[in-house]
Amino acid sequence: MRSGNPADNAVRAGQVAGAAGGAVDAPDADLLVKQRTQLVNMIRGLLAEIGVDIPKGLERALLVARQIVDGKAPEVPMEAAVATLSQQAARHPCSAPRD
Repeated sequence: MRSGNPADNAVRAGQVAGAAGGAVDAPDADLLVKQRTQLVNMIRGLLAEIGVDIPKGLERALLVARQIVDGKAPEVPMEAAVATLSQQAARHPCSAPRD
């Protein structure tokens, strides 16, 4: 989300540009920030469905995601994860039989 302060927006654009490894125009940086936020919220929502709570904040979300990938914590109930993903896949339009 853009603030009313141009300096805040410039800092945000600079942070995204630095993370991307090259110069990024402000509109492109805003898009990257929005997409990053959407991705983190999607991960947070999917894990919430199986009982894994990820606190708000990008750094905390990335920390928990890294811990899950590394197998350190929190405990992810794999049976619940598989069941949830199976239910979602069954409802997906691509899973309908074709004529």
